This record gives sequence, structure tokens and C-alpha cells, in this order.
Amino acid sequence: MTDVESAKFNPSRFFNSPADVLADKSLSKADKIAILQCWAIDERERLVAEEENMLPNDQEIDYKLAEIHQALESLGVYHSDSSATKHG
Repeated sequence: MTDVESAKFNPSRFFNSPADVLADKSLSKADKIAILQCWAIDERERLVAEEENMLPNDQEIDYKLAEIHQALESLGVYHSDSSATKHG
């Protein structure tokens, strides 16, 4: 059983991919959405750090964020790209 609160704090420590979140049968739909949303925030913050030259350019961040958005959409949560900032 996944420790939901810890997984929200650091999703990539508990899951290798967003698909792993979806496949975890111990999580409710709401838990999965919360974990994926927290993961998306983490990835957007990494993009901001990258732009500020705090991290090396990493296309993996963009790919991971796209995977997260697809996972959220499969749960009925739709992402809008109309955000004013990368922070969502």
C-alpha cells in the first residue's frame, strides 16, 4: 500500500512513471489525481529552474509533464495550456 501523503510530497520517489500511479490499485481515483497534480507542479518548477539556468537543459522534463497530463486526462482531469506561467 502506497503512503499517499509521502507520494504527494515526492511522487518520483515512489513511482517511475505516471502510468505506475494509474496502475497502483491501492490508490483511490482522488489519490491518483492528487499525486499526479503534485508531480506536475514539481515538473513545472523544474522547467522554471531550467530556464533560470539552475538545471541543465533536459527534454525529459517536457516528456514527463506530457505523460502526467495524459494520465490526468485518463482520470477525467483535463489540462489547459492557457496557463500564464509554467507554475500552472
